Amino acid sequence: MNFKIVPHFEEVFPEENKENPLFYLLKIPKELLLKSIGFCNTYPLPTYNNFFF
Repeated sequence: MNFKIVPHFEEVFPEENKENPLFYLLKIPKELLLKSIGFCNTYPLPTYNNFFF
């Protein structure tokens, strides 16, 4: 038997107002998005062993 507990936004962030996802995505710096896209598009996929090389 498996159980999944999915917390609701209000339970995790009780003091925050819930916004749409685009509001949160626009807060991510452009450089971080470009690095993450590059990380996911390399072949073979980097692992934690070669992430910084």
